[in-house]
Amino acid sequence: MVEDKGERAYEIEIVAAPEDEGLQKASDAIASIASREKGSVLLFTNTRSVAERLGALLSKRLANKVMVHHGSLSREVREEAERKFREGELKVLVATSSMELGIDIGHIDRVVQFMSPREVIAMSQRAGRAEHRYGGVSRATIVTFNNVFELLESAVIAVRT
Repeated sequence: MVEDKGERAYEIEIVAAPEDEGLQKASDAIASIASREKGSVLLFTNTRSVAERLGALLSKRLANKVMVHHGSLSREVREEAERKFREGELKVLVATSSMELGIDIGHIDRVVQFMSPREVIAMSQRAGRAEHRYGGVSRATIVTFNNVFELLESAVIAVRT
C-alpha cells in the first residue's frame, strides 16, 4: 500500500466575464480557456439548466466536441459522455456535481468552475479532478461574472482551496 502524506497543490485563477452580456460572454471565456489547453477540460456548473445552456453554446464554438453530464440524463447518455471524454473525443465535458468524485473519465488537464461553487470543499473536490496523479498540480479556473459579490466569494474560495 502506498500512502501520500503530502498536501494537494492547487493553482486556481479567476476570470470575470461581463455580467450584462450573460452566458454568451462567459461561454466565450470558457471556450478560450479550453482552446489553450492541449488536452481535456472538465467544466462544472451549479445547476443542470446552466449545464445544458453552456453545453449548447460551447458546442457551437468547439466544433461539437462538447457533451453534458448530469443526473437527469439517461444512464446511456451519461456513459457515452464518460466514454467519449475518456477516449479523447471530447474537448469539454460540462457537468454538475455528478462528476465530483468516483467516475473514471481519464486524464483532465484543467477544471473550469462556472460561477462560485459556494463552498471550499466543493472547489477542492472539483479542482482535484485535474492532474489527479502523484505530484500533480490541480489547475482550475473559476469563470464568474464581473460583480463584486461573485468575485469576492470566488477569490476567497480560491485562496482557501
